[in-house]
Amino acid sequence: MEGLEKILRMKPIVLPRYLFNYYLRLGITAEELIILIFVIDEGDKVIYDPSSIGESLGMDKYKVMELLNNLSEKKIISIIVEKNSDGKSAEYISLDLLYSKIMSLVIDKKKMKRRIWIIVIFILYLKVSLVGLYLLWNVRLLMVG
Repeated sequence: MEGLEKILRMKPIVLPRYLFNYYLRLGITAEELIILIFVIDEGDKVIYDPSSIGESLGMDKYKVMELLNNLSEKKIISIIVEKNSDGKSAEYISLDLLYSKIMSLVIDKKKMKRRIWIIVIFILYLKVSLVGLYLLWNVRLLMVG
């Protein structure tokens, strides 16, 4: 019973809104999203250990390896080698590529909104100009007629 209570008391995993909003545009599958959420929740320096990740998520380590490889091929994550606290080399999962892609999507979205506003303003300007021309033409016809 204690084991079940421990599981129930575990902190919830928080899904960052930007990931929820953009994961489809990034071409990420639902399974890849689960891996990303896990890695984000683990913190900045997550050791590349498919067995441990698989155990935590209830996935086969080979499936985890496949999903991490997919994310790497999609340039969402990268595997970097750094020295750990013992001075030994260790592989870590880096999310820098993910953050760069999210920032470029957000910037592109802002640029698109700005472009749409410019088009809307231009259309309104044209409408006002056409109404003005129409009125001038009718006034001219009244004066001539």
